[in-house]
Amino acid sequence: MPAGLRRAVSPVMLLFAPGGAETFSKPAFEIAGVYGVLPHPDWAVALRSCFCFVTSPPTARFAGMLEHKAWTAESLLRLLLRLFLLLGVTGLGAVAAERLWTGVEGETRQFWSSTAASLVVQLGGITLIVFFLRENDLNWETAFGLRRAGATRQILLGLAVAVVVFGVALLLIKLSQWLMREVHLTPQPQSAIEALQSTTDPRRQAAVALTAVVLAPVFEEVIFRGLLLVSLRQAGYPRFAFWGTAVFFAVTHLNLMTFLPLVFFAVVLNLFYLRTGSLVGPITAHAAFNATNFFWVVLAGPGS
Repeated sequence: MPAGLRRAVSPVMLLFAPGGAETFSKPAFEIAGVYGVLPHPDWAVALRSCFCFVTSPPTARFAGMLEHKAWTAESLLRLLLRLFLLLGVTGLGAVAAERLWTGVEGETRQFWSSTAASLVVQLGGITLIVFFLRENDLNWETAFGLRRAGATRQILLGLAVAVVVFGVALLLIKLSQWLMREVHLTPQPQSAIEALQSTTDPRRQAAVALTAVVLAPVFEEVIFRGLLLVSLRQAGYPRFAFWGTAVFFAVTHLNLMTFLPLVFFAVVLNLFYLRTGSLVGPITAHAAFNATNFFWVVLAGPGS
């Protein structure tokens, strides 16, 4: 990690250093208990214990078969900057297309412009990753463990993980909805789910399936697990790598109701990748999870 960037993020990294969670959380939770922020002082002790457990590092036993990845920090930074540029340009293009596209109702323009933007970002992002691998003399197998040997077992494990995670995610969504209502917020599903809930058009359903079930699992797993998780671990921040990428994964989906389920899902996928050293399983689990959500909404019909 460049020295300037290391200095900039070092205050955040201290929280994830050995003993950092215990050191920084103690005064915060004690103040919350004393001044009545929490219903009872004992809650401060319990919540602090949970906080320290959650921020404790995934130790070496979780590293599994994950090998050192031989890409440079500079090439990774270039890739991330190109991805941000792609996101920005595509977003502006989608807004312009929606405004300039006449003769079609607004909801239709919004759906197809956002869908086209998703396709451009996902396909363009995968293309940038291909150039990144070539720049570092790597291939998909050496960089992300995408190999045929053992793929069947990885796929079966991924399907099993998706089934378990989907069940837990339903419970976490119910919890999120309850918490949001308690603080007078209205739970809203993700935009893709809303689009599916409001249509029976097979063209729209196929477009959502392509972006959410086929392309998103590959693109997102390579970015979050294959690159960010591994790079931050190799930079010497295993705690921040593990929990930071999980939270960032959930945040990028821009939906408060699904935040907790997605953090949980990302934690499971992080463990899966660290244990196996291959993205075959996480990609399968991600695709199966999204496919289950897709068919759950489609079979329920409009207005579900």
